[in-house]
Amino acid sequence: MENNGNKVEVIIGGGHFTLVSEKPKEYTLRVAKYVDGQIEETRKENSKISLPNCTTLASVNIANKYFEVQEELQGLRARSKEALANYKPALEKVEELTKSNSKLEEDIDRLKDDLVNSLNTIGDMNKGFSSIQEENEKMKDEILEKNQQILTLEENLIKMQEEVLQLQKQLQSLEARQIYDRKG
Repeated sequence: MENNGNKVEVIIGGGHFTLVSEKPKEYTLRVAKYVDGQIEETRKENSKISLPNCTTLASVNIANKYFEVQEELQGLRARSKEALANYKPALEKVEELTKSNSKLEEDIDRLKDDLVNSLNTIGDMNKGFSSIQEENEKMKDEILEKNQQILTLEENLIKMQEEVLQLQKQLQSLEARQIYDRKG
C-alpha cells in the first residue's frame, strides 16, 4: 500500500489515532484538536453520556456548524451576485450623469456668452436681461441638483464597492472554511 500523505499521531476523545493527510502536519493537528475539543465540550455539558455518544453528539454539532456555514455562504453568494449586478448599472448611471453635467456646463457657458453678447448689443433691455438671468439661475440650480445626484451616486457606488469587497472577503473565508471542513 502506497503512502501519499503525512502521518500524524493524535489523541481524539482519549483515543490514539494515526491520521494520514496530504495537508501539512500543523493543519491535521489543528483539525484533530478541534474535534477533540468538541468532544470534550460535549462531555462537560453531558457528563452522564458515554464516550461514543459524546463523540456522536460532537459530530452532530460539527455537522450543524458546517451546514450553518453552508447556508451563510449561500446567502453571501446571493448577496454578492445582487451587489455585483447593481454595480454596473450604477456605474453607467454615474457616467451618464457626468456626461449630462458636462453638457449642461457647456450649455451654461454658451448661454453666458450669449448673454454677454446680448448685453453688449442691447444695453438698455433690462427686461430681456432679467428673464435670461432667471433662466441662467434655473440652470445653475439644475446643475447643482445634478451635481448632488452625481455625488450621491458616487457615494452609493463607493459603498457598494466596499460591500462587494467585504462580501468577497467573507466568501473567500467561508470557502476556505468549507474546504477545510471537507478535507478535515
